[in-house]
Amino acid sequence: AASSTEPPPTAIMAWQRSLAPALVNADLQADARKTLGDAAAAHPEREWTILLDSFGAVDAAMECALHANRAATQSLLLSLWYPQFRSLREKPGFMDLAGQQGMLAYWQERGPPDACRLLETPAMHLECGP
Repeated sequence: AASSTEPPPTAIMAWQRSLAPALVNADLQADARKTLGDAAAAHPEREWTILLDSFGAVDAAMECALHANRAATQSLLLSLWYPQFRSLREKPGFMDLAGQQGMLAYWQERGPPDACRLLETPAMHLECGP
């Protein structure tokens, strides 16, 4: 059941449509990032990482990912490997996220993802080819 603070679906759809022009117009992206940041702060129970990263708010996206509940991160974990999310994978906090989600332990036991290397220096990180 929807909570009393959750906007109705039509309001969410209108809000999402209002952001769409910023995907193709760089002049609108700063306002879109602000709008998304405000929404993420108002509704931390939702998964905002993919949207924040899509609009270039990579630091806010990583912060959101690190604090999301485990159930909310499933779509994020599947999406992380798309090329457009490379900047998120390259953030220092990515290894913290990988550790929280059990990916790091898996990679250490079974090997890193295809086309990637798990490097120890200067700090543990994942280096992936194009």
